[in-house]
Amino acid sequence: MNFSDFSALESRLGYRFANHSLLVEALTHRSCIKPYNNERLEFLGDAVLDLLVGEYLFERFPKYDEGKLSKMRSSLVNEKSFADFARDVGIGEMLRLSSSEEHNHGRQKDSLLSNAFEAVIGAIYRESGLERAREIVYRILAEHYPNMQMQDLTIDYKTALQEITQERFAKLPIYELLSQSGPDHQKQFTMQISINGEVYAVGQGNSKKSAQQACAKIAYEKLKAPSVQKAQKSENPQNENVARENLKGENLKAQNAKLAKVDSATKNTARENLRGKNITRENLKKENLKNGNLKNENLKNENPADKPNTPKRAPKIHRIDSGDFTQKQKSMPQKPREVQKSTSQKPAPSASHEPNASKTPRPQRAPYKPARQKPSTPKTPNTRTQTTPHKKGDR
Repeated sequence: MNFSDFSALESRLGYRFANHSLLVEALTHRSCIKPYNNERLEFLGDAVLDLLVGEYLFERFPKYDEGKLSKMRSSLVNEKSFADFARDVGIGEMLRLSSSEEHNHGRQKDSLLSNAFEAVIGAIYRESGLERAREIVYRILAEHYPNMQMQDLTIDYKTALQEITQERFAKLPIYELLSQSGPDHQKQFTMQISINGEVYAVGQGNSKKSAQQACAKIAYEKLKAPSVQKAQKSENPQNENVARENLKGENLKAQNAKLAKVDSATKNTARENLRGKNITRENLKKENLKNGNLKNENLKNENPADKPNTPKRAPKIHRIDSGDFTQKQKSMPQKPREVQKSTSQKPAPSASHEPNASKTPRPQRAPYKPARQKPSTPKTPNTRTQTTPHKKGDR
């Protein structure tokens, strides 16, 4: 590629590069097999554009607060707006791409065009500084947005148009696809919008959504025009009140329908819960009755012969060895044997004591046997003294 081929691009930019190698690097995609690409200049140009666009909005709208300025900058500093700037300048025709990317229509991709635009601004800043880059960016913004307003950047025309049509006509806009043309990678869709049976606008776009937005923007601007508003008010001055009443009625109906659905759902769930509880209780009762009947039947049908013969527990028998018994017997104190006293007759009473000695003698009584008495053992203290048996050989 000759450097003379960049003259058309430089004239659209309003800047002549002294070092064309910077411009070549800014237009070279990484898919192209070269030792350089535009990613580093893209990084630099992104920061420069963020600063310059914020500065432009700050000077253009001195009464806007930080929130509004941030929204406007975010709507300008993005891939879509930078791709539009690149198409206006003609960067897509000068891109250096690989054959595969060329076959995939890389020159029409927003991502490639946006990156190349940032890289070109970075190259200008690198060669001539911030002041020269500021002049070029300010001029591009003024040409692309001659009457820049916040609503032009941040407004969603479909939702805004829907609010107006509900307020004035109590109806929603209807979008209709008229035609689509072009190859698959670059199709064009044509849509029309009708409100209350009347066609308001026809728009085109590279997608259905963009075509709907174009239609909605045209219809919104028509309805917001003061002449249209006056004409609608003069035709039917009570139109707005009727539309508002209709909207209120529709909203009330929708709310009542939702409440009815919720009530019916809650009632159904409560009934199902009660049914489930009753069913569970009945099942438990049936199971308990079945278990009781089965137990009774089992008890009746039981056969004593079927029962296992469990042996009775034998009484415990304490066995004592003969050796232990003899030792215990020896260790126990033995009672002394009592000597039986011979029965002796009492001496006959003397004659001095018996007054009537001549009388017949009385029969003699059996001898008195005294009761056995325990041998008297000496009193010992509470501690029992046990006599140990003598072993053989101790004596």
